Amino acid sequence: MSPHPHKHKITEAEYEKLKKELARLEAKSKEIMKHYTENARAGDLRENDGYILSEQLLYDNQNSRAEISQILENCEIIKKQSDLDADPDIVNIGDTILLKINGKEQEVQIVGSFCADPLLDKISAESPVGKAVLGCRVGDEVVAKVKSRRISIKIASKRKSSL
Repeated sequence: MSPHPHKHKITEAEYEKLKKELARLEAKSKEIMKHYTENARAGDLRENDGYILSEQLLYDNQNSRAEISQILENCEIIKKQSDLDADPDIVNIGDTILLKINGKEQEVQIVGSFCADPLLDKISAESPVGKAVLGCRVGDEVVAKVKSRRISIKIASKRKSSL
């Protein structure tokens, strides 16, 4: 593991959601362990479907808890724009911006990595486009490298942060 782990940029709401999910998984782990122990006592483990299922559920639960714990330990909580003394023309996380890409307009919201949903036009601040536009001003033209292509993007307008 590198000495400087990747810092996930997340909103305070995402942080709280992850904490709740971790607590839910921890409670669920006790229930799974109970079934696991009961099924382990039920005889030949190689032919015990309940044991095999409980073992897989326990493994999945432990992995999910470890992943969420790692994210919570290595995250940077992003402040609302209203908490920052920022220029209103500069793109920040939570802003909805109108982009012009190859002559076509597309409105997107820049969000933390756990709220990203391209189908809803919510793009991660850690995505190539998100990284390219963050900190830029309305009217700026930037280039984002997406896969093996370089895409020219103009920031046409923005609406205030909704975080």
